[in-house]
Amino acid sequence: MPTNYRALTIDRFLADVASERVAPAGVSAAAVTGALGAALCEMACIHTLEATASSSDDAAALSDAREELSRYRAHCLRLADADAAAVTGLFSADADGGESGVKRAVGVPFTVADACASVLELAVDVTEAATYRTVPDTVTGARLAHSALGSCATTVVWNLDSVADQSFATSVGAATRTIERRGDELIEAARTEADRRR
Repeated sequence: MPTNYRALTIDRFLADVASERVAPAGVSAAAVTGALGAALCEMACIHTLEATASSSDDAAALSDAREELSRYRAHCLRLADADAAAVTGLFSADADGGESGVKRAVGVPFTVADACASVLELAVDVTEAATYRTVPDTVTGARLAHSALGSCATTVVWNLDSVADQSFATSVGAATRTIERRGDELIEAARTEADRRR
């Protein structure tokens, strides 16, 4: 039966993480963290649109950011489910430990990291436009997305050690380092913007 973490309470999800089960594990937890980061930035968009008489261009940009953040929130939660399936498949009793399973265990965290980088980009934009009182929330969202990105990058690199296809490993490793660097730049931009707004 497919996993659907969206249907679980927070308490149940955490209990499942802190159990003898192989999933949910680190990447599922990171994906949920990325979704939470997106949700915080969505909230800032909503309150800013309600509280300010922004120009039509500013309001449209915030509305667009809110919609994108909502999509990434849902995407991250789907990826949490996908990671559970990948991990369960890799460690199940009848798993063959084949290359395709290992590559899937690389691909899902890579995709989560990439999604979190997009959340970070949006978080920077929202931090620039958000009402003063919601800036701490946007920065918290950015920090959560950054943490999730870094956690998934670690998992990607770790799992690449088990990939036999060296061309694949080299390509994905390089792309992962690029995403990590971009994430570091974006979280610094979010912090800098928050400092400017104080």
